[in-house]
Formats: sequence, structure tokens, C-alpha cells
Amino acid sequence: MSKSRRNIIVALVLLLSFNEAHSQSRDPIVTTLFENSYKVIDAMRLPGGFYLDALELTPGTGIKPCALNSNGVGLISLCIADAMYKKTGDSTKWDKKAESKALITINEWIRLKNTTGATNVNGLFHRYFKPTDGSWVWVTEHSTIDNAILAAGFLFCKNYFHNNADIVNKTNILLKSMDFTAAVSAKGDQLYMVLDDKGNPTLIANPFNEYLFLAWFAKNSNPSFPRYSSAQTYWNNKYSDASKLPKYNYPDGNMTLTENNSFAQPSFQLQFCYYYCHYIGNNGDYMKYFANMAIADKTWWQDIAGQQTAWGCGAGEDPGGGYSANAVNNNPGKIVSPHIIAGFSPISPNVKNDMIALYDLGKGVGVYKIPGTNYDFLWRYKSNLPLLRCNYVQGVDFSTMLYGLAALPEYLGPAFFTTYNDFDYDPLASSSKELKQNSGSLENFPNPFTNQTNIEFELSKRAQLSLEIYTLNGQKIKQLIDSEMSAGKHTISWNARDERNIQVVPGIYVCRMLVANQPEISRQMLVVK
Repeated sequence: MSKSRRNIIVALVLLLSFNEAHSQSRDPIVTTLFENSYKVIDAMRLPGGFYLDALELTPGTGIKPCALNSNGVGLISLCIADAMYKKTGDSTKWDKKAESKALITINEWIRLKNTTGATNVNGLFHRYFKPTDGSWVWVTEHSTIDNAILAAGFLFCKNYFHNNADIVNKTNILLKSMDFTAAVSAKGDQLYMVLDDKGNPTLIANPFNEYLFLAWFAKNSNPSFPRYSSAQTYWNNKYSDASKLPKYNYPDGNMTLTENNSFAQPSFQLQFCYYYCHYIGNNGDYMKYFANMAIADKTWWQDIAGQQTAWGCGAGEDPGGGYSANAVNNNPGKIVSPHIIAGFSPISPNVKNDMIALYDLGKGVGVYKIPGTNYDFLWRYKSNLPLLRCNYVQGVDFSTMLYGLAALPEYLGPAFFTTYNDFDYDPLASSSKELKQNSGSLENFPNPFTNQTNIEFELSKRAQLSLEIYTLNGQKIKQLIDSEMSAGKHTISWNARDERNIQVVPGIYVCRMLVANQPEISRQMLVVK
């Protein structure tokens, strides 16, 4: 088979795979991996509420310190666990105490905020820290991106647990005290990776990489911060328009975002931007590059190793020891990262089939167990040295396993993230819509799609129904149905054309379903070239 033909097949599998999986039935293996991915993060939680940087897999290798990024991941994991407990009612698989655990952790961060020496002059915490007083461990730096991941956890909890006034008030205090604009130069032309205790910056982060969502947090910081206007300038000039960012072309004709022209970025960088930055999940250009990155990642593995189901260029513990962040054309150890496969579920739900193949009924080389338990999970391995094992699983890197499985439509769906990572989240406008969207009463397949998608909806009784297509800025472009419909399941096709029968531009569109005397239900749909 020719390389070009194989690339086309990869693209079709990744972008149009929802045709086969649109019924959204829960596979027992994927369900187990999802449940256990939460248990992996929960195993990093200390009794006091903080989270360790990593979980020790090999006894005797040493316990890791607490880390900012793992705490952000831990807080979001509690939102997922609470949502799944409410969805399933199963306290043996999920966590009915997730809300109280989130408050315990948030209270600890309030305590550290008020502890002398725990933060720098900008209100940012030490990257690795002692739970007792927040003092530094390993390095003295205040990592700007790790603080942003922590803040993402605060924001997510604030929005998801919006009925808990204590959580809302305390996360507001924390978010308003963390000055991410200090990571932006006074001229608004540079973004810094590290600040010291006095706020002096070092190490410049050049677009494109995961520091995009740091820039997003700086843009949405407290307007009273000294460099608030500089943060607006930086965002508007560097990240507001994805077309201006550097690109890497792999395979031919498949443009991805990068910092250079030698290799694509590690796939986790676009995944992090999606899960932590509301702007990305609602921007058609960025979502196109998100989809392209999945194609590049899987195609590269097929080209260099002939792998069909084992792929993923990400970061984490190296099998045999060490740590690396791998990318397309920059993965010398040929390390497979299953958490990256899962992280692409918002643009291709069928990646779960690769997860099932890698698990191989518990016999796959990427299968690990949480120490002291029989809980299986998937983690990194070297394709050419599969017997080497990892000593640790890092919380921040493993996070896309949990997020990606949560984003599958049969569990919480991608809207779970694009709803609760929003600085402008409105509980009154969003809660009923999110609940309805995740109920499965309005779906479309395939999604993403190029020309045509099938929209499936269900009515419990006969009712007047309106089904409409809108752009993200609220412009109505198509009226699909405006009539009385019978009870039951219905399917209608949309060929991605507007009222003038002109093909719509690639990007995100919203399908709105209005039923008499019921809350509106909506679904985001991605049109790609």
C-alpha cells in the first residue's frame, strides 16, 4: 500500500470513525480503564488533601514530593469522579465524597496562600513543595505553567461545584491572587517559564506549545494586576489567530502546530491546551490542528514501525528510568504513550478501540497495576524493548488518559470540559444544557466530518420541535426541522451547507434542539477540510 493511500486511511479512521461507534455503548474494558485511571490519580493523594508529583510503581525507587500540576489534575479528577458517581450511582467505582475532598484540598491551598514563604511576590507557588509550609523541594522556581495547571483545577472546581458557596468563594480568592500577567514582559512580546521569589523571570516560551493556556490565564487574570494590558497584547498578537503560528507538515498536506520546522510538538501540548483552555475547544482553526496532530501521530508510528494500534508521542517516565517528552520525528526510544491515544477522544471517539487492543485482555505490554491492588491501567512502554518497565507514573502526564476517557460520549462527553473550563461560565445557562447533552438525546455522527453528518435525536413524547444549525457567534445558518414530531428516535442529515446552499467554512458549529416546554439541548459539531 502506498504511503499516501495509507495516510488517507489514517485520516479517515481518525476523523470519520464515529460512523461505526455512534451508538455510544459502554465497552467493559474501556469502562474499567476509565474507572482505574481515576484510581491512579487518587492513589497520589495524601491524607491531608495534597497530591504527589507521581505514583511509585517500583518499590524502593522513592516517594516523589508534592507538585502543583498534580494538584490541578487532582482537583479536576474529583469533578470527574463526582459527575460519574451522580451518573452511575456506583460508589464502589467512583467517589461519592469527591466534593468534600475537593474542599479539603482547596482549604489547604488557602492555608498555603496565607503562609509566609509559600508564594512569591506574584502569588505563585513553588513548583514542588512541602505540604507543611509550601516551601520548595528540589528546585526554588515558581513554574508559571505548573501554577496555571493548578489554577485550572481551581477554575474547574469553581464552575463544576457551583452550588457549593465555600468552594466558589475560596477558589475565587485563589484565582484572583495568582498574578499570571507577571509571566508576560512589559512590552507584551514575551512569555516566561519561570519566576523567582521576587518575580524576576527566566526562560522564554516561544509559540507554539502548551504555554498557550498560561497566556490564556494571564489574559483572564485580575484586571488590577500591573501587566494586565500586556497580557492582552501578548494573547492577541501570539495566540488569538492560529493561522499565524509556526507549522510542521506531517504527513504531506497535514499541517500541525510547532515551535520549529524539524518535528511536530509532543501531542500532549495541544491536548493540554484543549482541556485547560476554553478558547481552543471553541475555535475551528485550533480544533483542525488538534485533529491534524492525531493524524500525524498515528501516521508517524505506522511509517516508522508499522504500528496500527500502538502509538502516542507524549511525555512521562521512560521505561527503564529517566523522563522524556517525545514528538513526531523526535521519539528515538520509540516510546508508546497510551495516555496520548486517549487524549484525542474529543476529535475521534473510536481511539478507544486502540486502547482495547493495547490492553489485550490484561496481557498487553503497556498494562501496569496500581501497587498493592489488582487495578489495571495503561502506561508507557518501548516498542522495541517492551519488557522494560516504568518506575513512576506522573500525574500531569497521565492526566490525558483520565480526561480523554471522560470525554468519550458514552461517559461525560467533550462538552464536560468546554463547559467547566470557562472563565465566563454561567451556572444558570449551562447546567441544564450540559446535563441534557450528556444524556445522549442529541448526537451526530460522524463528528468531525467533511461534507455530511447524521443528527440523531430522541423524543419521549410527541412534541413541536425545532432543529437549527448556528455558528459559534450565534448566526443561524440552517433550519433543519420546524414541525411536530412523533415520540421515539429520529435521524436527519446535514450536508454542511448554509441557507444559500454554499458549503460552510471548516470550524465548529452548534446544533440546537428546541422542544416545547423543555430546556434547549445543543451539540457542537466540527467541520474539517
